[in-house]
Amino acid sequence: MNIFHRFHTSERAATKIPETGTTTQAPRERVSRFEELPPELHLLISQQLTYPDALSLKHTNRYFYYLVDTGLKLKVDWLIERRSLHLECPNDRCCDLGSDLKFCRGSVRLLMQRRREHFECESRPGLGCLVYGTKSCAHRQQPGFWMKRCLRSRLTIELCILQDIDPTPRSMATTRDWLDTVYLAYFLIHIPILLCVDLVPLYPASLWVPPSSPLHLLYDLRVYYIETYNDQFFAPPPAAIPSFFSLFAFLELIFHLPVSLWAVRALLGNRGGSSCKQNGLNGSTELLLLVYGIETALTTATCMYEALLWDPVVVTWQQKLVLLGGLYGGYLAVAILLTVDMYTRLLRRLDMADAMKKVE
Repeated sequence: MNIFHRFHTSERAATKIPETGTTTQAPRERVSRFEELPPELHLLISQQLTYPDALSLKHTNRYFYYLVDTGLKLKVDWLIERRSLHLECPNDRCCDLGSDLKFCRGSVRLLMQRRREHFECESRPGLGCLVYGTKSCAHRQQPGFWMKRCLRSRLTIELCILQDIDPTPRSMATTRDWLDTVYLAYFLIHIPILLCVDLVPLYPASLWVPPSSPLHLLYDLRVYYIETYNDQFFAPPPAAIPSFFSLFAFLELIFHLPVSLWAVRALLGNRGGSSCKQNGLNGSTELLLLVYGIETALTTATCMYEALLWDPVVVTWQQKLVLLGGLYGGYLAVAILLTVDMYTRLLRRLDMADAMKKVE
């Protein structure tokens, strides 16, 4: 921004007419405006600007919008500069570097407003003016004038940092939010199926097999499932159950059930109950769901392949179509979708971290 300050100062100085002893004045020379400079100079000047100044120039008109680059590197450079000057920075999970619109949400917008109003200038000895790059700031107001705005701005920023939320309301749901809703519905359906169908053989038989047992309803539900879908994995002897299916059931007990309960809590917390919504799942949650998706896809695909080999006399092709296409196929589709989505999110995090390391 100090480049424009010096440019306009030199322009005003160039337009001064020297005083002479005669009554006639020297002809004024025409001085080119900033917009009339060659594109090469525009590009060189824009490359010397910090992110807030480059963003302001970018939105001046259509020409500068396509000329000025406000990409990832400039955003990271500005954040590193603020960190080196010990100024407030947005929280990493509240800061989306994907685009200018996403980046300027929440606390970033407030930080840029404070900088534009010279609120941070001379906040420490030797800091100077952050807008014009001078040793002193002539535009800084007295502390009493800014007291009320300071309290309001700091409160909003601290809420965003401590609660990891984006205070800017969304006009429409993003693809990530829609997928998180799908995952939440999946886990809410998956947990009762685990407890009432898949894990029932691991319960003590006295709890659910005898007619007088307290959980005999699970036995009736299991009989209904076998009669309806003819699933040989759950059929009683003499049906041959593959040895790997017992291992898969054990994995559902020690891995699927805890992860499903934890995922429901994380996804519900991500949705929030107020107008301020959290800014997506964190990296550890995405990593765990990636492992869950890979494991579920592999085990489900193994069961589907085994089901395809069942004797058509025992299980007809129509029953296989319903069983594999409607039940196991749905699990496989959600597992693949979850795997690809979590891998994409984690890859984006790693690319962002690599970009920051290169800048440092």
